Amino acid sequence: MESGKEYKLGWIATYVPAINRVLLENIFIILLVEYSFIQRLTSIYYGLGSGVDVSMHYLIASHIQRYKEFILLGPAHGNIWMQSPLYFYLLAALLFAKPGIVTLFKANILLQIVPLYCLYIVAKRLFSPGTAYCAALLFAFSTVGLALSGAMSDPYASHAFLSICYALLAIAWTRKKSGIPLIIASVIAYAVACSLYIGAFAILPLMAVLFFFALRRQEAGKESYVLAALSGLFILGLAHLH
Repeated sequence: MESGKEYKLGWIATYVPAINRVLLENIFIILLVEYSFIQRLTSIYYGLGSGVDVSMHYLIASHIQRYKEFILLGPAHGNIWMQSPLYFYLLAALLFAKPGIVTLFKANILLQIVPLYCLYIVAKRLFSPGTAYCAALLFAFSTVGLALSGAMSDPYASHAFLSICYALLAIAWTRKKSGIPLIIASVIAYAVACSLYIGAFAILPLMAVLFFFALRRQEAGKESYVLAALSGLFILGLAHLH
């Protein structure tokens, strides 16, 4: 992107001779994020009746926050898979700041805004600013995105960190020989996403391939591959440590 490139906006150019492209892009994404946040505030259901799992998760996190009694396992899925307790610790940390289920709902909205900005970054880096605008607009006003903002849940929290993983990987992909730290940070973000919600493990083979080719594009040495793998395993081990 040419930061010096300027837009001429028809009759507006008579009064505003030139507007910097970067400034316009920043204004667009800031306004979109603000409007999306305000719109999602209306989707909050204020009460414990927002779902059995949501209510249960809040009560567990509230118990951790109030009595400082820490658990060893996270939410169960299908009565078979038990994930790490990191999700409950995240909720408890939020409740330390301000107790109440509404705190979790508002924090969830912030987490749902993160994928919006990450999607914008990925589309802009890999395609074009126009594609990024369209993708961000579609995501901001999608009914699915609004539904996810109604209440906190472990897949929704994981989604935010998975989006950060994609964004860091896209930025690293467009850089030459300076993206290795970003790739390692992307691996860590993916490990956190897996620790928050076990379903993120489903794309592990795909992510492993993406990380491999991203490091290969950076012409990384063997130590970078080892460091990336160990970073992810360390986060997973720390989150699942009983």
